[in-house]
Amino acid sequence: MKKTAFVVLLVGLIFGNVFAQEEFNTPQKFSIMVDIFPAIEGAFEGNTGLGIFFETRINNYFSAVLEFNFYKNLSNSDMNTVVIGHGRIYPFKTTIGKAFYDLGIGYQRSKWETDDIHSLVGSLSAGWKFILGDVFVIEPNIGFWNNLVTFKGESSNPHAPIVGVNMGVAF
Repeated sequence: MKKTAFVVLLVGLIFGNVFAQEEFNTPQKFSIMVDIFPAIEGAFEGNTGLGIFFETRINNYFSAVLEFNFYKNLSNSDMNTVVIGHGRIYPFKTTIGKAFYDLGIGYQRSKWETDDIHSLVGSLSAGWKFILGDVFVIEPNIGFWNNLVTFKGESSNPHAPIVGVNMGVAF
């Protein structure tokens, strides 16, 4: 895991430095995005899901993100709800328009058949934010999440990779 995190960090630093902007010229301070990957992933597993992200710029290098994810299996009562707060770093003065690193911590509740699991989760990811025109945002990202503390129940899936494709608007 440490090697993977190091490789993601190194690749981000290299690409972020190559494509970094000289000046910060975007007027956008907020963005609202929907993660379309849960719908694609759910089609293969019988689940349906939705991820919503709200991002606000703090300064040229840092933003705060609130994430809400909900997954539901339509054939039974299985569900998963996640609420995570993220700190997002844009390392080369490239806020809302280039490479980022993301560290998040939040709460997850999973209900699978008879198990009801409550846990504290952490996530680490890296990605790229593209703004097309003045408003439309596409944000591919990859990363890793892990259960930090399980408050109730026993998780059979304590960690997993993150693959996201967020789409939305910036204003």
